[in-house]
Amino acid sequence: MDLTAIGDDSDPTVRTRAYRALGLWGDPDAITALERGYGVEPDPRARVAAAETLISQRSESGESPLRLPPDYDGVPPADAEPVAPDTDAVETAWRWAREHARFDRLARDISAERDRILREARG
Repeated sequence: MDLTAIGDDSDPTVRTRAYRALGLWGDPDAITALERGYGVEPDPRARVAAAETLISQRSESGESPLRLPPDYDGVPPADAEPVAPDTDAVETAWRWAREHARFDRLARDISAERDRILREARG
C-alpha cells in the first residue's frame, strides 16, 4: 500500500479518516506518512485530525512534528490544487490538538475522582 498517496485524495473527509487509520496502525511507516500529510494538509479540520492522531502516538507536550517531504519545493503537482505549507496553520492545529488532549485527560481524571468519592460515600 502506498501510504504517501493519502494526501492525493481530493476529499478532506477521506484524508481525515486515513490519518486516523494511520494512527491506529501505529507502525513507523504509518507514522511517517501521517507526519508528512500533517505538514502539507490544506484542510484545517483534516490537519487537526492529523495532529490529534500524532498526539495520541506521543506525549502531547512534544513539539509539532512538522515534516515536509524531502522533495517538497512548495510547488504542488500540476493536477493538484495549490498547497503551500502554512507553518502558522500547522502549529495552530498542533496547539489546538494538544490542548484538546489535555482537556480530555483532565475530564477523565475529574470523572474518576468523582466516582471514587461516590464509592467511598456509599461505602
